Amino acid sequence: MNPASSVMILLASLMVLASNNAFAATWQGKVDDLIATQTAATYSAIETHYLNPAAVEKWLQGCSDYQFTVPQSSRRLTGRVVVRANCLATRQRPLFVQVEVDATVRYLTATRDLLPGTAVATADFKVRTAKLSELPRQTLLLNPSQQREAILTDAVVTRSLTANTPVPEHALRRAYAVQHGDEVRVLYQGNGFQVEQIGAALGRGYIGDTLTVQMQNRHRVEVKIVGHGIAEVIK
Repeated sequence: MNPASSVMILLASLMVLASNNAFAATWQGKVDDLIATQTAATYSAIETHYLNPAAVEKWLQGCSDYQFTVPQSSRRLTGRVVVRANCLATRQRPLFVQVEVDATVRYLTATRDLLPGTAVATADFKVRTAKLSELPRQTLLLNPSQQREAILTDAVVTRSLTANTPVPEHALRRAYAVQHGDEVRVLYQGNGFQVEQIGAALGRGYIGDTLTVQMQNRHRVEVKIVGHGIAEVIK
């Protein structure tokens, strides 16, 4: 074989390889985009690994117009995920694309052991980063730009937490600003005046919530909680 023929064969092989790579990049990019739209806002740096790419590419060769869908709906679309490929151009049977999905996430760990009912401070927790596959399934996750203060302000612990372990979901909640039976300072405000009286809460709530307070004269008024143990009469 002369040198010119060898060069032509090499160039042809490279063109086929480039074409196959471009073809794979096209359908894999579409699946990646679909998975990205289905995953939680707490995910960043989503990674995909395709388990049956050869079968997918063979199937796609017989279909000029196709669509990918995710049969299952999950807030945590990670691990082994099945994506359905439907051919819109022919009556070709659907194909199921198998993908391993992982993502980088941010989560909290306690800096000390905490008991239920403990009012927490930001110093009680650290923000850490890990692969989602490395964490327990029910780990409390932060959005990529979310600060810990957004979760920890006025928060209390609802279950025992061990230092240096991931904080699970539902382990923290906002502290109630008013509990049932608490003494509440009720403010009446008008044009240029403010009157304050004391009542008893007939419910519990957070700042911004409304509840009923029974005044010392036994009358009941609807109020809006504006602080811990403080409320304003709803006009």
